[in-house]
Amino acid sequence: MSTSKQCHNDENTQFIVVDPSTPVPKCPRLKAQSVSLAEIHNLQQEHAEKDAALALERQHTDMKSCVAAVLGSMTAAGYNSLYDFVDELLTICDQKISS
Repeated sequence: MSTSKQCHNDENTQFIVVDPSTPVPKCPRLKAQSVSLAEIHNLQQEHAEKDAALALERQHTDMKSCVAAVLGSMTAAGYNSLYDFVDELLTICDQKISS
């Protein structure tokens, strides 16, 4: 078979030119900081408290949005208040709607 006439150059390859006269830059080593067991427990407790507060806030906002959606749908249906909706629901004679 014949070879392709066009040269296929890969644009993603990088050519690394090594110059032996320049030294390789050295990266400083990372050193771990000493942390006591009490500090670890305190950090874990702080994170747990923040997570619990965040979960409680999410639950509260979810409940508020659900209540707002229900009240919005009731007012869109023509009821002025929750009392009017419940009164209509309890005094209706149609069995399919009341169940």
